[in-house]
Parts: sequence; C-alpha cells; structure tokens
Amino acid sequence: MNKTKTVAICLVILTALSLFAAVSKLAQAAVPITPKLDEYLNAAAKQGFTGSALVARGGKVIFSKGYGMANAEWDIPNTAQTKFRLGSITKQFTAASILLLQERGKLSVQDPVCKYVAECPKAWEPVTIHHLLVHTSGIPSYTDVKSPEEFRKMSLTQVTPAGFVDSFKSKPLEFPVGDMTVPYAAGSLYSTVEDLFAWNEALFSDKLISAKSREAMMTADKNNYAYGLVVNQQHNRKMVSHGGGINGFNTIPARFPEEKITVVVLRNADYGILGPGKISNDLAAILLGEKYEIPRERVAVKVDPKIFDAYVGEYELAPNRVFIVGKEGDKLMAAPKGRPQAELFPESETKFFLKIVDAQVTFVKDDKSAVTHLILHQGGDQKAKKIK
Repeated sequence: MNKTKTVAICLVILTALSLFAAVSKLAQAAVPITPKLDEYLNAAAKQGFTGSALVARGGKVIFSKGYGMANAEWDIPNTAQTKFRLGSITKQFTAASILLLQERGKLSVQDPVCKYVAECPKAWEPVTIHHLLVHTSGIPSYTDVKSPEEFRKMSLTQVTPAGFVDSFKSKPLEFPVGDMTVPYAAGSLYSTVEDLFAWNEALFSDKLISAKSREAMMTADKNNYAYGLVVNQQHNRKMVSHGGGINGFNTIPARFPEEKITVVVLRNADYGILGPGKISNDLAAILLGEKYEIPRERVAVKVDPKIFDAYVGEYELAPNRVFIVGKEGDKLMAAPKGRPQAELFPESETKFFLKIVDAQVTFVKDDKSAVTHLILHQGGDQKAKKIK
C-alpha cells in the first residue's frame, strides 16, 4: 500500500470517529433530562426528602415539582407553589436592597453604621455597612443566647428595629472589625421555588440592580462570602449560592452563571441525610453531565464487634482537625473532635456509614493488618492518617 492510500484511509477513519462522537453527543442530548431529575428526587423522597425542587436553564424552567407533605395532618402534598420559610437566603434580599439604595444615592456601603444608629457605641465606629453585609463587623449576633428556651422567648417577642438594635448594642465586639464570623441571619420570610427562580433571574440580569452593583454583590470578601451570597466552585464551574435553615426548614438556591443554570431546593423537614445542598449539587450534575449517584438506602450488616477495637483512635483530617473513633459497648462511634459522636453502621468489615448525615467511612490497613488511615466520604474523599 502506497503512502497516499495510507493517508487517505487514516483521514476516512478520523472522519468516521468524529462523526461517531458527534452522533453520540446528539444522542445524549436527546435523552430527556426531566425523567432523570424525577428519578433522583423520587429516590431522595424514599430517603426522607420532603420539599420542592426547581431546575431551570437559559431562563426557562425545565423541571418543577413537590415531594412529600406540606401538611401531614391534613394530607396536603408539597407542590411547586408550596411556601417554605427561607432562613438565611434572605440575606441576598437585604444586600440587593442596600445596593439599590446606593445606586439612588441614599447611602454608601462604605458608610459607618454609626451614621444610622442613635447613641452608637464607640466600639462600632470603625464598622461600615460593608462589614455588616459580609459578616466581618464583630457586632454580636442577636441569636447568640445562652439556651434554646431563651431564644424561643426572644423569637416570640415583638420589637421595633430600634429596640432590636438596643438589645445587643451594649455588648462588646466578638472580634476586631474585619475576622469573619458564622454568617447568621434572622430569615423571617417565606417563598416558593417558582418565586425564587423569578428573583434569581432578575438578580442575574439588569432588571433589579445594575451590572456594577451585581458585580459588587458577587465579589467575595473572606471565605468565599460576598453580599448575602457564597461564590465558589462546584463541578469545576463557578457557582453562586446561599443556604438557609430555620425552625425545621432547610433551603438553597444555586446558580451556575456561565451555564445559566438555576437549581432551587426547599425542604420542610429538618431531618434525613439528604440536605438541600447535596440534592442541589446532584441535580446540577445531571444537567451538566457530571457524575452523580441515585440516593439509595444503605443496609447495615452484622460483623464481629471485636474488629472495632483496631479502628478506635484519632485520625488527622487536616491540621487542627481530628476525627475521633471510639466504642460504646458493641457500637463503633465517630465524630470530629469536640462534637457529639454518632454511630457508624457496618456495610462490611472495613466500610461504614452514618445515618444522621450523608457520609461514609472506609478503614484502610497495611499488609500487616494494622489500620493506617481512614477515608471519609463526604462531599468528596478525605484521607485521615491514624495518629493515635
């Protein structure tokens, strides 16, 4: 065979492979997404998920449905129109409102808060509106109370905005203005997946705030935290999101701005291993063609409790982050250091799972059967060396 014929055959083969790849992509694109989303959420519902979910792409809703009960006593099911308390999602509403006021010349995010607070404490003088928005002010959280009973009493008390500020104005700063705190918020609002989608579409366009304000709102300050939003990476893509949790409700809207994908998950039962964040990430994976797993019920098997002895010890996940494994009778227990332990249920002699969260643990041994480390499977795989 001469050189010309060989080249021609190679070109034909390459062309055929390219056509095959193109046809495969078209075939994959032709597979309806909706059944996959519904399959996943039905499986999640069997694992305790009760709430509503919405998925949109390119500004159009492609899936919106409720699962479980909105009211079990009256046998009322969740739908796409069911209202859920939002929790800390409401921070972005406040942030957008502040930026609108800034656009209209009513204030600046660099204004000191003392400009707007009567009899402002001297310790608050360095604090700006920006510090409040990104939770770096050091001003104590009003939710930081001594007991659940005290918080319940406080939450049922009607108070004016001025009275609300007065309730913590006399307290010292928790840290110097500018170390970030846990981003708490009151979140006394409710909404639906459909309304949050409408809000999200407006927020990522020029309908609500200007492009300049939107850029400011989505510029992270510390720990990926911006103005009422978290800006990070998921599925190797930029994601803008914020979760919420309040009195039995857990929520999250997430946006992949470059792909114009929006996922909203609202849950009205604060239990079960599948939280809105996990569900949202998996629904996004379905749309993006990334890896995901259908939720399944994990079944514990019987093993000899004596094997647990080798697993007891301390495992270092990261500097100053230790995972403690212990025994209570015939039960293997585990938790990060300083937190209450939960039972590890065996799937085999080396693989275990937790029921309170979506996490699994694999113990790894060397060729002499000595345990060297464990792998924590939770939002990825984390190796932890046995240090004690």
